[in-house]
Amino acid sequence: MAASAQLFLCARCRVQLSHSRQVFLCFFMDARMDSFLRGHVEAFEAFGGVAQVLLYDNIRSAVLERQGDAIRFNPPLLAFAAHHRYEPRPVADQR
Repeated sequence: MAASAQLFLCARCRVQLSHSRQVFLCFFMDARMDSFLRGHVEAFEAFGGVAQVLLYDNIRSAVLERQGDAIRFNPPLLAFAAHHRYEPRPVADQR
């Protein structure tokens, strides 16, 4: 009898504190913006608060466009950041 298997693709949310290097990691069954932001809320709860600055790499959920030092953040992320009173900043471009 052959076993059947299902493959699920999932998205992850990884948040790391810069001073302690403590990591929060969670997975979602989709890559929607609400899941991405829910991962942030879960990280804030796990860490007991919100950092003043969060750094983002070039993931599409956070950065819509990058040309040199000019960054265009995703508007829902900016609204979320304003609500939670933190500043989103891009990670330095490695190029």
